[in-house]
Amino acid sequence: MRSIISATLKPAWLHVPWRASIDNRRRAVVACQTHVAAVARAIGHYRAFRAATLVSMMLLASCKSDTALPAGSSPAATASDTAPSPSLTDLPVVTSTGQKIDRVTLESGLVIEDLQRGTGPICLPTSTIQARYSCRVLGGKVFDSTGPLAVQYVLPTMIRGWQYGLPGMQVGGTRRLTIPPELGYGDRPLKDGEGLIVAPANSTLEYTIELVDVK
Repeated sequence: MRSIISATLKPAWLHVPWRASIDNRRRAVVACQTHVAAVARAIGHYRAFRAATLVSMMLLASCKSDTALPAGSSPAATASDTAPSPSLTDLPVVTSTGQKIDRVTLESGLVIEDLQRGTGPICLPTSTIQARYSCRVLGGKVFDSTGPLAVQYVLPTMIRGWQYGLPGMQVGGTRRLTIPPELGYGDRPLKDGEGLIVAPANSTLEYTIELVDVK
């Protein structure tokens, strides 16, 4: 399997085009310094201001126009587009009533399919979960997987497709989520650790997720 992938959304004030002019980069550094200084003063930690320049330069060095994805972390473990976590009343909750629910399609285009029902605790929008998963571009081959290991994720920090698609699922179950780009990574291509694009921009992603534990 390819190494697990991560893509991190940055606040708008941190987005700097990879080919920006020197003047633009300087202005971005000043903006970063100003932001960090304001936060530092607000919380009474003035030492953070002295670190603003170093932090700003590190952030600028890491900025690119696409999503460069380091190996060793999950593509689902980031980027909620600053949307609030959904409440249970907003979500289709699948329960163990014995009546099989194969497929639920939300207005957003998110498709939820229960391949196997669980019988354990229910995942909530605020849960920390242990899960195994595999991911592919819809109609393509699997490009990412946890393998046999269960990995911990904090659901409110995940892409919105996970935030909307997992609550209501029970431990021991397996669920497939077909996630449109608006609830995934949008117009950002995903790359592996070698810089190869594994999911083009505006891809619909299909995750198969086994829920191992919730906290």
